Amino acid sequence: MVWEIALAFFLLVCSILILYLIPTVFEFRKTLAKITDVADTLQKDLPSILHNINNLSNNASSAGEQLKGAVGNIVEIEKKISSEVKEPLLEAAATFAGLLKGLQTFVAIILKKKK
Repeated sequence: MVWEIALAFFLLVCSILILYLIPTVFEFRKTLAKITDVADTLQKDLPSILHNINNLSNNASSAGEQLKGAVGNIVEIEKKISSEVKEPLLEAAATFAGLLKGLQTFVAIILKKKK
């Protein structure tokens, strides 16, 4: 008799457990279906996404190379301007300084003669 009661209790517990597990199994199946859909979408769209990423990377690399070339050109232009303008500017500054010194000397001599 005790054995039969234990068996009945065990069957009751198993039935309750199964009743709780049925909705969980259905949710698990829905989740699995969603995961499968996402995996199919990724499998279908991933090559085009990777292709776009490669294109973006290549475009960024070529833009960097162009920028590097432009910076090199700017530096070269600056060097040319500097080499062509530097000497005439220094020469003009030296001439102006010489004229100023000569004018100062001339004014000093004139003022000494007046005294």
